[in-house]
Amino acid sequence: MVRSRRGPDLRLVPVALAVWLAVILTVVTRTPWPAVVCAGIAVVSAAAVWWGGPWRPGSVVEESVGRIVARTLTLTMLVAAAWSARAAWLVARVGRHVLRNGSSSWDGPVTVAAAPKQLDGGTVLLTVDIEDLGTVPVFLDERLIADAASDSHASHTDLRDTLLDLQPGTLLQLVATVRESERPSLVPLSLNAREVPEVTGTPEGVAGVTTHLRGSLRDAADGLPWSTGELVPGMVVGDISMQQTSTREEFLATGLTHLTAVSGANLAIITGSVLVLATAVRAPRWAQIVAAAVCLVAFVVLVGPEPSVLRAAVMGGVGLVAVWSARRTHGFAALSAAVLVLLAVDPGLAVEYAFILSVVATAGIVALAPLVTRRILQAWTDRRTTRAGRHDPPARWQAMLVGLVAVSLVADVVTAPVIVQMPGVFSPTAILANVLVGAAVPPVTVIGMLGALVAGVHAGAGTVVLTAAALPAWWILTVAAHLSSIDVLHTPG
Repeated sequence: MVRSRRGPDLRLVPVALAVWLAVILTVVTRTPWPAVVCAGIAVVSAAAVWWGGPWRPGSVVEESVGRIVARTLTLTMLVAAAWSARAAWLVARVGRHVLRNGSSSWDGPVTVAAAPKQLDGGTVLLTVDIEDLGTVPVFLDERLIADAASDSHASHTDLRDTLLDLQPGTLLQLVATVRESERPSLVPLSLNAREVPEVTGTPEGVAGVTTHLRGSLRDAADGLPWSTGELVPGMVVGDISMQQTSTREEFLATGLTHLTAVSGANLAIITGSVLVLATAVRAPRWAQIVAAAVCLVAFVVLVGPEPSVLRAAVMGGVGLVAVWSARRTHGFAALSAAVLVLLAVDPGLAVEYAFILSVVATAGIVALAPLVTRRILQAWTDRRTTRAGRHDPPARWQAMLVGLVAVSLVADVVTAPVIVQMPGVFSPTAILANVLVGAAVPPVTVIGMLGALVAGVHAGAGTVVLTAAALPAWWILTVAAHLSSIDVLHTPG
């Protein structure tokens, strides 16, 4: 009760914001000066605490407030300096790599770091990991793929599908030209393939299990009615290799592309639905926690332990803390800690739109989702008031289900301003489209994950399970098709 009256615990928020800003400046300027400046401010504020500070101790309150501010500033700047110094060290390591020292080409081994994507015009995007450098995007032009297919007497479509089927952990031999990236990044480079890369090694361990499950999901989804099979793999594991070009364009025009990108929302929906089910069957608290933990592990194994998935797992966990905890203080503290941990592991996230969207969406969930949920439940309770004047509140599992819907709606609304600033296209119908499909997203995501795990054992049984997701998936495709006819607003790119 005492903590509830205090309100949200925001003590880590200024630390997280200061660290984020310092890391951004380090990556953008590619110098250690942000770390030096933060360390200097920390020294000055520490000296102020030691010698009494610039304030006059006219009262005990004034002195204590001044010391608290100075101590807080000292700690914040010390943490920012440490995180910025690590970012500067990684920037320097990237600067020493051969690709940053005059080399205009790369001919060597790489490892697929994320699921491939097909861009407009037929270009295939591979995200690969290069030793001692980091992750770099590789673009395979449509003409390059067509020429390679012609030389090998293979079908152009089959070769492109083969590239799109490459799974994280696959080893490739890549020949490509290097160019500077236009956007700030820890590794400000991109590669243009000169040849279709040769596969030199298949995924092993967890990556091998992931490859098998993703392939089984595609096979099981291929037989779904109403052409919904193209959508389910994307919503579950981010695999859009089965999507038609027209569907991708409709999702882009209606602001629904985030549905086929792995994010913290996927994990929050899946684990949240498990908690709803466990609560409905009156499972004990420990069983609910174990079930959520099992889903977390299954999600990472199914999608693949790539950086974006691990980030989604962290942010999804924070979102769950916000939704299932009665105190928002837990959510703000967890979000700030998550930002600090993620930026310590990968400082390059500081300037990535995906990370910004994750943080903004999670902050919105922490701040607004509980309020929206309470408003909806209050209205629900008022409408179900009996004639005798007694309230008939919804059951706990129903309240948790309302919380899941509130999470989806809030995340869509608060991220809209960020999406507008992203290069590309933003549709004025995006919020409407997300509201209309909000209730259909959880069943497709949850049933899709269950179907993928079942399909890993038996493809036919997986198809039967996935059939339950066909109707909500059809609704999502229908909304995208009808609203995509509205003109979109092009943001400066």
